[in-house]
Amino acid sequence: MYHDFLILGGAGLVGFQVCRQIVLNLRPRRIVMASLLEAEASAACVKLEKEFGDQVAFVPAWGNLF
Repeated sequence: MYHDFLILGGAGLVGFQVCRQIVLNLRPRRIVMASLLEAEASAACVKLEKEFGDQVAFVPAWGNLF
């Protein structure tokens, strides 16, 4: 099974819930949460780290794909 996931728009409402479901159902090693702004990506990672502890590495990534 896959161990690393990249979620584009991970700081948004839908992306955030997708990350939660991945953690609960797929037991990943790392999730990269990409967002347009650094603050959004970092804040989303902090929220998920508080919820799931250190069982998954949440990595913020930011920038414009286009």
